[in-house]
Amino acid sequence: MSDPVRHPSSPQEIFSPTVAQRYEQWYDEPWGRYADALERKLLLRLLRPHPGETVLDVGCGTGRYLRWLRRLGLTTFGVDVSEPMLRASPGHPAETLAVAVADGARLPFADASFDIAMAVTVVEFAENPTALIGEMSRVARRELFLGVLNRHSLWGRQLQREQHGILSHARLYTPRQLGELVSGALPRRPFVLRTALLGPPSPGALGRAFGRVLSALPSASRLPWGAYMGLAVALGG
Repeated sequence: MSDPVRHPSSPQEIFSPTVAQRYEQWYDEPWGRYADALERKLLLRLLRPHPGETVLDVGCGTGRYLRWLRRLGLTTFGVDVSEPMLRASPGHPAETLAVAVADGARLPFADASFDIAMAVTVVEFAENPTALIGEMSRVARRELFLGVLNRHSLWGRQLQREQHGILSHARLYTPRQLGELVSGALPRRPFVLRTALLGPPSPGALGRAFGRVLSALPSASRLPWGAYMGLAVALGG
């Protein structure tokens, strides 16, 4: 990877209690709900999870994906290096989540413990992304999924100019860089990379409507400038 990229601080330092609260609030905003819906749609398209399968969410944060996937009939478990993020889960007591504090690069699970291992907006903050991907592939039987912000998207370019917020600490990747990272960590493993959030980085209703029109075009997810990249690796099993 020849292009310079920004290296993050320690994830434990970045994801404080204040950040955890703000993270949840963002999903209640129009742009957050819009982005979340398109990102989940891409994950389902690439992974095609089946009810009853087991999923490990590495960097699960406040557990939004864990609760959603469980409602789809999957058995979920989550780990995160940030205890404040895990404590900020807004779920109902009846929705108690199976989570633990753990580093994604040193997962406390036996080989092939889960059908699927996933990490959404985690690679960007990983101190050792190669080790993270290797550990995820070790504990998963069928598939691995990475959701990563696209450095070459309009949104990615905007984030690189900002000097505040947690994403200013992120190491953003281009599609090519992400592919090279995965190929280096998992040689000879086939993967599929698609993008979502093709519209401009605007929280306005017009920007979101324009993005939905773009996303509905045939083969739109193959375009390289979506703000969100989804990459699925077939592991077998």
